Amino acid sequence: MRATSMVALKLYLSLGYLAFATARNVQSELGPSAFTAPYAFPTSAYKHYYNSPTAASEQPQPIISDPVSHVTYPLALTDPNSIPRNNTKDPHPLPPKASESLLLTQAIAQVLSISTNPVFGTDTCTRCQAALEVGKFLAMAAPEQGPAFAVAICDHFNFNSDCPTMFGLLGLGSVVTQVVANADVGGLDGQPLPSPPRFSSQLNWLVCKAKAQPASGIEEANDAPYSLILSALQAIPVLTGTQHTGFDFTVYTGDLVSHDPDNQLSRDYIMYAEVKTVLYDLFKRLLGSGPVYAALGNHDSYNQAQDAPHSLGGALADQFSWNYDHVAALWQHEQWISEEAVQLARAHYAAYMVKRTDGLRVITLNTDMWYRANYFNYINMSHPDTSGMLRFLTDELQEAEDAGDRVWIVGHVLSGWDGTNAMFTKLDRFSPHVIAAIFWGHTHEDQLSIFYANNATDISAKTAQVVSWIGPSVTPLTNLNSGFRMYEVDSSTFEIVDAHT
Repeated sequence: MRATSMVALKLYLSLGYLAFATARNVQSELGPSAFTAPYAFPTSAYKHYYNSPTAASEQPQPIISDPVSHVTYPLALTDPNSIPRNNTKDPHPLPPKASESLLLTQAIAQVLSISTNPVFGTDTCTRCQAALEVGKFLAMAAPEQGPAFAVAICDHFNFNSDCPTMFGLLGLGSVVTQVVANADVGGLDGQPLPSPPRFSSQLNWLVCKAKAQPASGIEEANDAPYSLILSALQAIPVLTGTQHTGFDFTVYTGDLVSHDPDNQLSRDYIMYAEVKTVLYDLFKRLLGSGPVYAALGNHDSYNQAQDAPHSLGGALADQFSWNYDHVAALWQHEQWISEEAVQLARAHYAAYMVKRTDGLRVITLNTDMWYRANYFNYINMSHPDTSGMLRFLTDELQEAEDAGDRVWIVGHVLSGWDGTNAMFTKLDRFSPHVIAAIFWGHTHEDQLSIFYANNATDISAKTAQVVSWIGPSVTPLTNLNSGFRMYEVDSSTFEIVDAHT
């Protein structure tokens, strides 16, 4: 009916034009004022029909042939009983598939347009999220162009003085591309600074190398060279009076790799440092008896500070396993941890638990999983534990509580100084009856902090739960004296009785 009605309408219009023309030329008498169409359809109007439209209830379906194309149009075009839902024969063409280079060019152009589009006004956060959406689609459609996109945007907005080095393929370009491709950049993942701010947006990278200055002897602005590392380790037994007894055990809170820019680092360099500089081999030879319980620092990875959660899935989930497998094997080689702990370390980003025979459990953590410089932490920010690191800690603390054991927690980047401090609820639940002490590094300074009940809403001796000890660094970076700390420990409660720096 739809098609024939249109034909009828066109016919009526044509007749109307004809009548109008006649009226203009013949100004004499008009015809009758009304016309009554015959009840039956005048089948003589067309030669052939798909049906027999003699009855008034029958919709006429004439067979129409195109005099130009010589095509006879099928009944399906106008059959009122089977009107097609879609035209599947001749849709309009789609634009050609863009090449990856064209996608890159267009993505950059779109971001620059967004940056100047007045519709955003002064809302720079929304403007930034819109640009991130562009980056996300590029990262998913043409991931190999991700680093080039990051470099171009960095250059345009003067984000860094050497954007190709920082965000190129050999820098953080592939990491940033992974993060943008997997993040919900239009949601919470694109809002790392919710209101009110939960942490500072200023990120700093230290780029000093070990460069001795023999004339002045000044090393406070550099990393520790071999001579300083050996001197510090040789001094520890002497200054602590343990030349003949050694230590019961040693805690190492990480960051044994130099503070160099990513473009000067590599996997081989990280593995070399793990074997022969500060840790493992030298500790075993110079500190005497007792195992070393080590945690990874933010510089003990490549790229530095980057560790991907297993929740990414596929090959992306295992891209840092080379490091976890290597350090776990080295710790086992030095006979510091058991096979069971090795398997934990390989499965939990080099984090593990050691159950000692004296009733103490040592739980080490990979604190990159809450470190703000780890780009992977900005994926799925609506979830407080995408890596499962806090789940691992909670499970181990629960087992220790069930067994009546005490626990030391060892990590690198301290919890409680910035960020959301999602770890607090775990400490509040298991302190002080399970957790005897916590050990951090990262600041390079001789410090301590105290966790209080109820998120420190009442700071008093009564509400104090556990002390976290933040140890000094052997490296003098920046403007520090090289240092270490020895602890005297209650052999029953495993609480710290005294500390000597």
